[in-house]
Amino acid sequence: MEISVVVMGLVVVAVIAVLVTQSTIVIRALKGLAVKQGGVFNFTGTVQAAVDGIPYTCRYVPSGKNSPPKMIVQVSCSSPGQLTVTRESRIDSFFKKIGFSAEVQTGDKEFDDAFYVLTDTPGFASAYLRGPSRCRAVENCFGAGSTYVKLDGKNVSAQLSPFHANNPEHQERVLACARHLAVLSKDIPVSFESDSLFGAPQAKAKRAIVLTAAVGSFNLGFVSLIWAQQYPVLDAGPLFFKSLKTSVPVLLAVLFLAAMLLRGRSSSHRDFFISVFMLIPGLILLGFGSAGVLNGRNDMTENQDHFVRVLSKYKTHSKNSTTYHALIESWRHGRSQEHVTVPWREYRSIAPGQSRMRVTTRRGFLGFEWIVSRQASEG
Repeated sequence: MEISVVVMGLVVVAVIAVLVTQSTIVIRALKGLAVKQGGVFNFTGTVQAAVDGIPYTCRYVPSGKNSPPKMIVQVSCSSPGQLTVTRESRIDSFFKKIGFSAEVQTGDKEFDDAFYVLTDTPGFASAYLRGPSRCRAVENCFGAGSTYVKLDGKNVSAQLSPFHANNPEHQERVLACARHLAVLSKDIPVSFESDSLFGAPQAKAKRAIVLTAAVGSFNLGFVSLIWAQQYPVLDAGPLFFKSLKTSVPVLLAVLFLAAMLLRGRSSSHRDFFISVFMLIPGLILLGFGSAGVLNGRNDMTENQDHFVRVLSKYKTHSKNSTTYHALIESWRHGRSQEHVTVPWREYRSIAPGQSRMRVTTRRGFLGFEWIVSRQASEG
């Protein structure tokens, strides 16, 4: 026992030592980066410097569980609109070609084919990216290793990822990226075509409606499933498949309506994927849970008592809980046993083969027998 404690202690000390060493290396590298660029470093992982007389800030973000370390470079830049430029994926290109998503076009075919502009202010974005100088500056940011270029109304920024602070080549990319961001921070257009000409205000409202409905259906699905646990059916599988006869047509209709409402924006396809991700499980679970509630809550049939023998018991474990189960004799024709879940105290008192259980059921409003109550007793 003492040896295992000592080993665990040594492991913890070794892990801490590695983390401290890595942190020290990164801090030393960032200090060197600040000196090299004539700036200052603070221990929050931020470097402040200037390029061509324009101040910029670099913020180091350590690696996460599933993400590499990154450096976010930004230049202060007030703007009346916002946009984010990413590399255009095949999915972006596909939805743009079929007319589902509408992206701002700069007129530079090479740029328009290589990059994708996400914005809720298309009038501003169109004016901002007009002309080759900004398009080249954006391209150069990506050439320096950026994964996006973003204008958020207060700053223009880019993210370098992966970024290894002690890599001289990566350090050079920071200065190169800052220089291109300085170009992007100048001469911000203040007059441009109204976003209403692009249908932006209406599109925002429609997006809000769809995403609110998607989140609502997702939450309601889980709520209905929890509610249905008050009326546990003996045959959950058949009830689930019966509920699909209603939930699937409803789901298809809702997805079609969501697609019609979302289409026409640069982020239409991305918003649609988010909606689909929530609507499919949400409406399926809502249909299943609602069927269970309807089957039990509207059931006006009489209680039926069954006195049966407990055949066996077992428990299952999840990450944060344990569920206790019992297999009992079946009273239904063609069935040899039924499955029920029991509380922990009742589970402890059950003696398989000896204990008996009183199970009270009803036929169910939809024809699916469900358990009203059950109580185990000694044989």
